Amino acid sequence: MKPGIYTVDSIEKGLVKLLLRKDELVEEVVSAEQLATELQEGDILKVELLDGSVQAEVLKEETESIKEQAHRLKEELLKRNK
Repeated sequence: MKPGIYTVDSIEKGLVKLLLRKDELVEEVVSAEQLATELQEGDILKVELLDGSVQAEVLKEETESIKEQAHRLKEELLKRNK
């Protein structure tokens, strides 16, 4: 796994699928235990490798910003369809 900024795409059966933000074709699947943090789908994570272990931090401001953008876009699309 490369260090970088990732989006939590999905969480299933203890496995977390991450998409690299700058190239979402790059995907990593890791165990939730390996990330050692509470995660939700859509979270933005900063991932670093320290002493051979994965360190992940949820970037709360970035996550909220992305969720707000998605909400605004959804509202815009709903208004257009009326």
